[in-house]
Amino acid sequence: MSTQKLVRQLKLNNLQYNALRDPAVYRRCANEPFRIQALLVGKGQVLFDSRVICEFLDSISPKPTTLSGEALWADRVRVALGDAIMDAAAAIVLERRRTTSEQSQWWIDRQIERLHRIVRAAVPGTNGEPTLGDQSVACALAYLDFRLPELAWQDDNTALAHWHQGIEARESFRRCPLG
Repeated sequence: MSTQKLVRQLKLNNLQYNALRDPAVYRRCANEPFRIQALLVGKGQVLFDSRVICEFLDSISPKPTTLSGEALWADRVRVALGDAIMDAAAAIVLERRRTTSEQSQWWIDRQIERLHRIVRAAVPGTNGEPTLGDQSVACALAYLDFRLPELAWQDDNTALAHWHQGIEARESFRRCPLG
């Protein structure tokens, strides 16, 4: 079964929400922790957080991931690196949305330096079927390209950039563009 067919079997709840603009719009009954990523499964059960959703999708896939031992933990570290990239990138984007007088350039510079350190730690992933860690890092790098292209993370990370181009060329990534 292809990834697209698997996703069609599920009812995705893709909330468009900006907490800084209108908190009253958020539907707490569906997603108590306020996570934007939410997947409705079964009889109204809500899964939230990208990691949990991905592991659920993997568990119902006809070809689930079979990582174990050191490979499993190395992959989980890659998941955490992808999350860390997103945390720093989101901090920058949100800070820049504040009025100029409220922005902290010190905070933005700190997050940019943090981002560069994290990206340097995110070595290229597998060349085969992407793991959860590969997907986490690849999506985070795509977000950097989309929201913070001026950071030019590729300049100092050519091997990672080459790997990322290969991931982005995959059908599953091309069908889910940002923007």
